[in-house]
Amino acid sequence: MISDYIQPIIGLLGSLLSGLAVHLISNKKHKKVIYLANEQKNKDKAEIELKDLQIKFYKLEKDLIEWRDKYYATIQDLILVKAQLEKAILQLEYTKYNFLITDNQINAHE
Repeated sequence: MISDYIQPIIGLLGSLLSGLAVHLISNKKHKKVIYLANEQKNKDKAEIELKDLQIKFYKLEKDLIEWRDKYYATIQDLILVKAQLEKAILQLEYTKYNFLITDNQINAHE
């Protein structure tokens, strides 16, 4: 008689335990799927950030090259202006020297 009552209880407990085990395994798989999805999402986000940083780097590099070229062009212009200034100073000194010689020659004849 007792065994008649125990068998359905054991069957019920067995089905409850197997249902619980299936639920736990399913829950664990679901968490793993969510974890992997989050990892993929984070990886994609990191790749996008990396691409953005690479674009910013290339833009900065381009700007740096542009500024470097402007710097060298300005230096060349400065060298040219300095050379022209030195030439003008030499011409002024030559003119001053010739003026003094001419003035001395005029004063000598007087």
